[in-house]
Amino acid sequence: MSNLHFATLRVARQSAQVHKATTSRSAVIAELEVGENLEVGIDRKAEGLKWRRVLLRNGQAGWMADEKLEAIPRLRLTQESCSVFRIPSTDPEPCGSLRRGDQFVVVRVEKHDGKDWVRASDENGKELGFIEGATKASRIARQPDTIVFDVEEYRPFIIGVVVTEGIVLPVVSLLIWGHSSSIAWGIAAASWYLGVVSLFVFRRDGTVSNGAYAPTGLVGFIVSAVAGQAGILLARLFKQKGADDA
Repeated sequence: MSNLHFATLRVARQSAQVHKATTSRSAVIAELEVGENLEVGIDRKAEGLKWRRVLLRNGQAGWMADEKLEAIPRLRLTQESCSVFRIPSTDPEPCGSLRRGDQFVVVRVEKHDGKDWVRASDENGKELGFIEGATKASRIARQPDTIVFDVEEYRPFIIGVVVTEGIVLPVVSLLIWGHSSSIAWGIAAASWYLGVVSLFVFRRDGTVSNGAYAPTGLVGFIVSAVAGQAGILLARLFKQKGADDA
């Protein structure tokens, strides 16, 4: 299993099917169009292929062959400026412009009247328009993300973090050092801080961007990750017990 990947990938090929399991023989739960963006989680090897765990817009999760996905190109304009058009043509007036250093995402490259045009959006997915294919821009390298948990285990992970850092650690520190101890209250405050920051650091798809945990420090990140994994473990145990009782 790989521990690095991009949090958001794009469908790159036709007939992109999302399967229930890591095999092409399993049920197809969705068929996606080229250019559609997907949140991805863990990856696994099966049938000689690498499969990506993907999260659909309706909240359903499934598996897709990695060969049908690609990283989303993010570019930075390197020339002085460029015009943005509503349609792939210079005939109408530009609907906007970009300046040197501005960033944009390549949605797709289209050919019109023998010329390449880049359909561009901003980093939030809002469409900007069309940019001439000859425009000078450089690709922006993206930091990979670290997978912490599976996409379907976000809720128990966060519950584990909140309970451990919001309740357990503060209570234990107060019991050990006493209510009048500055050490106890310092640990409690740090624990509450970690709990709040963790809500923003850990994504719903099970990843955290490398370097995004700088506000907590590496030790704080490890504490939060362990607390979340404890929540996942307890959730699995309760689920297994319920299945056994049934």
